[in-house]
Parts: sequence; C-alpha cells; structure tokens
Amino acid sequence: MIEKFTQWFQEHPELSAIGTILSLLLGFWGILQAYKYRSLKRFSYSIQGYNLIKDYSEKINGLNIKFQGSSVKNLTVSRLVIWNSGNLTIDRTDIVEKDRLRIKAFDGFSIFDSSIIQFNDPSNNLCLKQLSPSELEINFDYLDKSDGCVIQIIHDGTKSSVINLKGKIKGISKLKEIENDYSYLQAPDDPEYTKAKNIGKKFKNILPIGVLYILITLIYNLYSGAEYPFFIWIMIFLFIPYLYVVALRIFRPKVPNGLNAFNEEL
Repeated sequence: MIEKFTQWFQEHPELSAIGTILSLLLGFWGILQAYKYRSLKRFSYSIQGYNLIKDYSEKINGLNIKFQGSSVKNLTVSRLVIWNSGNLTIDRTDIVEKDRLRIKAFDGFSIFDSSIIQFNDPSNNLCLKQLSPSELEINFDYLDKSDGCVIQIIHDGTKSSVINLKGKIKGISKLKEIENDYSYLQAPDDPEYTKAKNIGKKFKNILPIGVLYILITLIYNLYSGAEYPFFIWIMIFLFIPYLYVVALRIFRPKVPNGLNAFNEEL
C-alpha cells in the first residue's frame, strides 16, 4: 500500500511540488507570526518637508519677507511623525533625564513655529516645550503600541534634513528613522510623485506572480528530474533582491492609523 502511494506521488510530481510550496508558505507565515508577537520596545519617526521660500533675496532685489516679525530668506514647513512602533508601553520615566526627547535644528538654523497637528490618543498628553530658538522638547505621559502624533515645524533652510530628532529612551538602543519612499520629491501633488507611486504599485502586483511561478517551476523540476531552462536562472537571480525588498517592507514599521496628517498636503 505504501509502495503504491509512493509510486503514485512519483508519477504526479506536481502534487509534491504543491505540497512543498504549501509547507514553505506555512513555515514563512509561522516565522512572521513569531516575529510579529515577540516582545519589542521600539520608537520610530519619519520626517518630510515642503520648501515654501528659497533664496528670494538673490532673485528679487528689494523684497523683504517676514515671519512673525523676523526676516526670512528660506522657509520650510516640515512634518515629523513619532510613534511607539513596538508592543511594550513607553512611559515618561523611560526617557533619560540627561538626554530628553527633543527636536533640534542644526547650527545656524532656527525653528520659528511648531505645533502638534494630530494625535491618535488624547490620554497620551503629548505636548511641546520650546527650549531655545533651535530646539523643542517632546513630552508625554505614556505611549502604548501605535500611539503617537504628527508635529508641524516651520523653520529656515530649504530641506527638512536640517531638523533632527534627539534623545534616549531606556531599553531602546536608538530612535529608528523610517525614510519616506518619495521624500526626494517636492510635494505629493507633484506629477513625478504620482508616477513613482503608480510604477511601484504595478511592480507590487506583478512580482508576486513571477515569484510564485519560479517556485512552482523549480520544485516541479526538482521532483520530475527535468532540466531547468536558462531563463529560470535569470529569474532566480532577480528573485533574490526582490525577497530582500519584501522582507524590508514586511518588517519595516509603518505609520499607524490616525496619523494620516503626516502625508496630507499643506
């Protein structure tokens, strides 16, 4: 009976291939679940900016622009989103007293105005405190999983890169910056921004089909003893970096619900 069953599987290698693929998928799903629900203390942030004024004095003689009484040559509006990207609560007492959580502009740059424009849990009691013309302190009572806020900062300079988040939280090795996929573009309504997003969506939909085809072909040929076509090796070569990108996408923290003002237009 067992010999007939084994022989039947040998005569139908496609069934063995399907079984192997299902086992791999279940194993991968198990790894993801174990990673997702492990105890983790992590704090993430992301920043992007919109330049409103850039070196006007060099282009228009006699023009003087002021913001809150101060003359400005460059003016940028940056949005900073911060949140608890782990699954352990971060308390106020977790912030190291000698290295408080703060927003700091590089030397030579100033912060003209700042405000919290969105938060997803009022009980966090998030607030800002001005320490100097170039530095703000962020305070809160606690942050549970996915709790956070969006902070709008008006400053001089032409890019948001002149603004940085500083500080130390107990149990967290470093504050994790999440780069915005399209941060190199000027604004979300930029045609190039829309074009980049559309291309990304197409690849996102097509590539998984190609990956599944590669897996089926490889495993089927393995069980059937057939030779691998040359183009399969080319696809495998392309498949490896795709796996790396997928892994980064899966494990990279994402901006939580309720903080969508980070990506909204000014």
